[in-house]
Amino acid sequence: MFIRLVDKDNFKSPALYIHSGEKEFLKVIKEWHSWLLYWIDKNPDMKGMPLGRLNPGTAVVDLLRVLTQYYVNSSPESQGRAYATLSLEENVPDDHVKEINLHDAYWTPEGLLGK
Repeated sequence: MFIRLVDKDNFKSPALYIHSGEKEFLKVIKEWHSWLLYWIDKNPDMKGMPLGRLNPGTAVVDLLRVLTQYYVNSSPESQGRAYATLSLEENVPDDHVKEINLHDAYWTPEGLLGK
């Protein structure tokens, strides 16, 4: 599954490829997104920073931080490295990518899996 973060002006992050465990990773992504929106709301001085503006390129780096930690913690054989499952991809055709609008607080993992 390929996903991409998109902002309100339709700027897009590179596509994130998730090889397996899509349901679990989408739940982690939803939790990260909800936490990020909450964090921005509670820290108004962050709204001037790229992550606070929900810049897709910056947001995907923060998301990778969270997903890598989740992967390493849930995969003891990883030996502390994200050696499988996750990668960033360029030039993925749009019809292969599921997009997550960073400004939409109401997307659901089930909805993305159903597209």
